[in-house]
Amino acid sequence: MSKFIFLIICLVFLSFLTKDVFAIVDPLAHPNNQYGIHVIDENDLASAASLVNSTGGDWGYVTIVIRDDDFKLSKWKEIFTRFRKLHLIPLVRLATHVEDGAWTIPKSGDAFRWAEFLSQMPWPVMNRYVILFNEPNHAAEWGNTIDPEGYSEIVQKFSESLRKTSDSFFILPAGLDMSAHSGGNTLDAAKFLQRMYVHTPSLFSSIDGWNSHSYPNPGFSASVWSRGKGTIGSFLFEDELLKQYTQKKLPLFITETGWMHSNGKYFDRNLLSPEQVALNFQTAATTLWNRENIVAVTPFLLNYQDAPFDHFSFQKLGSSEFYPHYYAYKDLSKIAGSPARFYRFEVSDRVFPHEIVEGSTFEREVKLKNIGDAELDPHDSFSLASSGGDNTTTLKGTLPYLDPGEQKSFPYTVHAPEKAGQYLIKSYLHHAGEEYLIDSGKVVVIPPPSVNISLSLGWRRDPSEKNATVLLYSKNHILLSKYENISIEHGTLKVASLKDIVPGDEYRVVVLVPYYLPRQAIVKFTGDITNISMKRHFPFDFNGDGKLSLQDIPALLQEKPHTIIGRFIGSN
Repeated sequence: MSKFIFLIICLVFLSFLTKDVFAIVDPLAHPNNQYGIHVIDENDLASAASLVNSTGGDWGYVTIVIRDDDFKLSKWKEIFTRFRKLHLIPLVRLATHVEDGAWTIPKSGDAFRWAEFLSQMPWPVMNRYVILFNEPNHAAEWGNTIDPEGYSEIVQKFSESLRKTSDSFFILPAGLDMSAHSGGNTLDAAKFLQRMYVHTPSLFSSIDGWNSHSYPNPGFSASVWSRGKGTIGSFLFEDELLKQYTQKKLPLFITETGWMHSNGKYFDRNLLSPEQVALNFQTAATTLWNRENIVAVTPFLLNYQDAPFDHFSFQKLGSSEFYPHYYAYKDLSKIAGSPARFYRFEVSDRVFPHEIVEGSTFEREVKLKNIGDAELDPHDSFSLASSGGDNTTTLKGTLPYLDPGEQKSFPYTVHAPEKAGQYLIKSYLHHAGEEYLIDSGKVVVIPPPSVNISLSLGWRRDPSEKNATVLLYSKNHILLSKYENISIEHGTLKVASLKDIVPGDEYRVVVLVPYYLPRQAIVKFTGDITNISMKRHFPFDFNGDGKLSLQDIPALLQEKPHTIIGRFIGSN
């Protein structure tokens, strides 16, 4: 029995190694810009961002389709990177491909392939929204057949595979055609859902939200005030219908909606004018879509330059200009969305060294790597901070901009605790009320150490001297400290109470003695007493400028011979 239990524990542990351990978040628990748009072509993303992130908006939504014959990793990674840079939240609808005039039925075995592909995408926000195919109550969308039972099994299988890969996948079912009637090649949406539920009672545990196609039928031209099944308000009917099957309050995504307009490839006077469509969008936004459970509304369609969707297009045919309803939608008052995003960072070295000197202020540099899915933008209220020292401990630095996967060095300044002792100090990035840990460890704060420097002044038997100067430089050639008027006694110079150094780091120590050329050494200070031996100082700096040059000759000629000899070998 104990071996069996041990095996189960091992299997559970291994399962966690193969997946991300994040989880979906409630999209309505954060500031949410519900406005979005449906796009067919990724080249329209910039126009989409201008539309949905306008008028105070940020992080709007975009519905986009990925087909199973378009698994081009580099292409889609670049598109997802553009989502992030344009502040667009993708609602990714899965699609198969067309055979014999219908979209093929996805196979259960395809679920792992989809999950593996989608898990490699650089998703811009924490929730990874995935829509499981399209309007399966149409035979043409499901292999020329009506099979709600089979679709429910696909939902269950795909949800399971996606969630095994990452708990951040937010699963949405296909939007149903709410105007379809039962018979022939279509099935009433309510009956379709009922058969799904009867076949798979656990259906609603496989989804995280509800997806609605709320079109103003008949003819995609009905009144904005119409309500009920098959209208612009179909989602209200669906919301009531869901209460028969689950007590789960599902956030709502209206991923297709909108009116056809008269100006397509061919003018159709039976359709609404673009101006009337513009008024309809304004009315819907301020009335129908003004509900607290709506996460996103993505009208169909931003740009389509030919039949059959030219009369839905927001963009004019053969032009970079747009119809009036584009501008009406753009001018709607929006809010700046702030979706949950995945931030994680790592550093190449300790931020606070293991051993530091009390009360010291020093500069260091580490490499910071962005291993999350969101960019580090220092202009987006990111700051460097620490905890665990005393009330004088500080950590300051200017953070670099980092895209996901990018690594850069950055300098920062530390002020050590004023009192010696042991501290557990944590370093983190602070952003929007959250702390992202980058380093944590024990830090030993020591009293200021000292240094003994052995040196020779010429060939003097007793190299004692007054008024020596010690300069302390960082490895980046920055002057850190200057110690003046130090006495050299019998060839030894002592500097006590060194501050603003880090034991174990390299420094350049320069010793200046009047009339002698400078000497320097590269030193790693210890935490107590460091002993240094300098090379011999030569007394060739006759004019006192710290170097040997032709300007030393006039000064040499003005010196008395016994003074010069004394600097070389000392006085008798």
